[in-house]
Amino acid sequence: MTASQPSSADARLATLERHVARLRVLAWLGVVIGAGSLGWVFATADPPVREGRLWLIRDERGRVRAQLGVSSDGVGLTMYDSAGKLRLDVGVAPGGVPGLVLVSPEGVPVATMNASSSGPTLRLVGAADTMRVELAPRATPLQVLRGGRVDSQVVR
Repeated sequence: MTASQPSSADARLATLERHVARLRVLAWLGVVIGAGSLGWVFATADPPVREGRLWLIRDERGRVRAQLGVSSDGVGLTMYDSAGKLRLDVGVAPGGVPGLVLVSPEGVPVATMNASSSGPTLRLVGAADTMRVELAPRATPLQVLRGGRVDSQVVR
């Protein structure tokens, strides 16, 4: 064996060092790609809690189906049907007065419930305002209105 010819052990060592160097580069490349992928996943994922003054909930077609918002007038939750018409509105007005409105497909309020300082009130309205029931804690007994007139047949 001469000094100019490497031994087989030296050749194997050089080959192993090249393989280790390649593996080291591949390992670092894997770490960088993995960290980048995790960062991308966390950056694009929806956080569990969001803060804001207005939230819009959209369906798969992009139509607003509900909104929840806060303004100087109070806070409210409004829901819409598949045609985009208002169907339900729940809110708290200034002074902490809560209210609920159910709206018919024609856009007419058919049921309202309010809790004002004078007491709670429930109003139910039939089609074309043909029948209206109003419940409120007052000194007068329960009144059922038909066509805008008090129905005297109601048991008191």
